[in-house]
Amino acid sequence: MLDGGSVSDSLVGKFSHLFHNRAVSSVLARAALTIPKAKKLKKMAVMAASTDDGQSLLRVSRADWNAYGGTIIDVEQALSNAGNIDTQIAKLRTSDPDFLAVSEFSPGPGLVLKRAREFGMQQPIVGVEYTAEIAKVAGDFANG
Repeated sequence: MLDGGSVSDSLVGKFSHLFHNRAVSSVLARAALTIPKAKKLKKMAVMAASTDDGQSLLRVSRADWNAYGGTIIDVEQALSNAGNIDTQIAKLRTSDPDFLAVSEFSPGPGLVLKRAREFGMQQPIVGVEYTAEIAKVAGDFANG
């Protein structure tokens, strides 16, 4: 069986006839964190999906960021298709991070981008996926 959608590390090697053609969360999370490391940022806040994929991204991001010597100052979670994440974004904003990491897949990052900017967060936002659907949800807030 060819799995072209799942990125959960928990499926790797678990089945002898399951093959993946997409990078898994451990690779994606580390790649996304190269950007804030290059900018020498230290305080990370995370918006993570409460799905297996989101939790995989969160686990790897947490371990990688701690090994780098950074601090995770807040982690908020919701379903990636949640219609309202205002409470989570308000908490992330008040934690005063150097950047916001988005540990979720489409369409969630679009709403995170939009609401974070509407709530006044000007920090860099990094994530593991950017699609036309994310751009549509985020609108002009995805620019830059």
